Amino acid sequence: MSLTAIADSPRALPERAKLTRNDRMVLDSLRGFGRPMKAFDLLESLRHEGINAPMTVYRALSRLAEKGKVRKIESLNAFYAIPPEAEDASGAFLLCQTCGSVEFQKVDAGWVESLLPDRPILDASIELKVVCSPGCRKH
Repeated sequence: MSLTAIADSPRALPERAKLTRNDRMVLDSLRGFGRPMKAFDLLESLRHEGINAPMTVYRALSRLAEKGKVRKIESLNAFYAIPPEAEDASGAFLLCQTCGSVEFQKVDAGWVESLLPDRPILDASIELKVVCSPGCRKH
């Protein structure tokens, strides 16, 4: 499947309608933190909800990634909740090297495919290390 097809795929049901209880808890936790989280940090934050096994978190993250709701930031080995309006989009992570903030920016899927026109793209993860603003400081 091309990135364009992935980016254009419709979501038939509201955002949370198809999610399991564990998926909702993991997604809500990620969104609540508002920053990338490692799976074991998520596990610690969800223990009070009765989630005690690492595989429970990993399975939920896998399902959420398949649905486009979270993406893994490879360089951080952490997961990030994609804003609902960008779940179907190709994109790039802007990783501030000063304060650690992360922003997801939509990227035209056609542009990504044009980089390698004769090769199928199986997966794409674009991570740009930036300084988020001229006056950015460490938090």
